[in-house]
Amino acid sequence: MEAKPLVSNLIAMDRRLEGNDLLCLLKFWRVHDQIDIPEDVFYTILKNGTHPEVIRRSRQLISEERRKAYGITSETEEKRLELGRETRAQAKQATLWG
Repeated sequence: MEAKPLVSNLIAMDRRLEGNDLLCLLKFWRVHDQIDIPEDVFYTILKNGTHPEVIRRSRQLISEERRKAYGITSETEEKRLELGRETRAQAKQATLWG
């Protein structure tokens, strides 16, 4: 799903969304993902919820710190991903022939 035109449509309907990521996210979920968010929950999240970007950046920092701590490089990450692909392929093959 391409979110950009959907977000653009939401912003066209409510200009406040352009400067408020949390409101935009909640409206997107409500309108396009058709998630029923009760009015009181919607406004409680707006009033007290941590900004999604703060959470995303924190998660990203933790991920980067863990990579450095464990010596994970793009090369080791690619090897890990390849091993995962091979394991899934083997599991699929075993399921087909088992």
